[in-house]
Amino acid sequence: MSATKILWGQILTVFVIVLVTTWGATEWVAWRLAFQPELGVPWFRLFGFPFYLPPAFFWWWYGYDAYAPSIFIEGAYIAASGGFISVAVAIGMSVWRAREAKKVETYGSARWAETEEVKAAGLLGPDGVVLGRHRHDYLRHDGPEHVLCFAPTRSGKGVGLVVPSLLTWPGSAIVHDIKGENWQLTAGFRARHGRVLLFDPTNPNSTAYNPLLEVRRGEWEVRDVQNIADILVDPVINTDRRTYHMELRSTPSTYMASVSWQYPQDQLIALRRQNAEAQATQPVATGIDLARVNFRYDVSGDRAPWRPLRAFDDGRQVFIEFPRGIGQGEMPPLFVVGAEGDTSELVNYRVRGNYMIVDRLFAAAELRFGAGKTQKRVRISRTDGRPAS
Repeated sequence: MSATKILWGQILTVFVIVLVTTWGATEWVAWRLAFQPELGVPWFRLFGFPFYLPPAFFWWWYGYDAYAPSIFIEGAYIAASGGFISVAVAIGMSVWRAREAKKVETYGSARWAETEEVKAAGLLGPDGVVLGRHRHDYLRHDGPEHVLCFAPTRSGKGVGLVVPSLLTWPGSAIVHDIKGENWQLTAGFRARHGRVLLFDPTNPNSTAYNPLLEVRRGEWEVRDVQNIADILVDPVINTDRRTYHMELRSTPSTYMASVSWQYPQDQLIALRRQNAEAQATQPVATGIDLARVNFRYDVSGDRAPWRPLRAFDDGRQVFIEFPRGIGQGEMPPLFVVGAEGDTSELVNYRVRGNYMIVDRLFAAAELRFGAGKTQKRVRISRTDGRPAS
């Protein structure tokens, strides 16, 4: 039984004890009073014996205590005994629950193995990789399975598992020892029982050999060189974009000094950026005679976000300058107003940056955007150098 179920059973047991003792007090008082009719109608009868509601004792005690006080005192003792019994049972079940907590399976069934289970697993043998200690014996694994020890840095993996295994392992071993600590601690002892080699290309005391001496001349020559190249050169290249797994092949004729990558998408983005920069540096228009530039236009009308800043012409074209943010929204169309002011004509124009270029002159024109009551109008009127009327 799990610890959680014991807790609910403890609550239910206490409730049942209180109910039984209270009901017992009720039936005892009713029997002592000879089941008088004044006690009320029984709840039910079983084999001719009347049973009343469990809390009826307290109602009778309140109403008839003066007629038989000694009998109600007896019933009170019986009801009160339920409290003491409940406390004793609750304490006993709590102790039981504390013992069962050692085998709780709330988070799974994993637990520490007992001695018999350790022996059955064969971890108390004299040989094998040292895993730890169980009481006064060492835990060893001497089988074909892999052993993985995963723990934080400086937590004792080397001195607790690796070094004891190297000092007791009778067979050959290949140790990947980056720091050199295992070599310093165990090489001298292992050298007494066999040959120990240190391979560290950056250490002058390292064991050295020429891998090219292993190349077999003849039909296996190219394949052997490829194997040596795979060992000495990492065929995996990591870039900021992706990882490349390369296959190196050696041939008698070809030679490659370097390898590079080009990404067409990056080239396209660079070309677009250069084009945008070139367009930004181009003038609004060419062939303008500065001596003929006339700032003789008045801008009036609604205060729209796209309201032009100014307008000017060079005698043949009209340039309307808008705010810098006009490129992020919509530019309103331009209508040239007739002489009477009642007719309008939609005019073709070109846009360069935040400038609208009209290839003709006009006396008055309107920029219109929207429809109905929400329509915005801005009028551009030529003043010929005179103040606007």
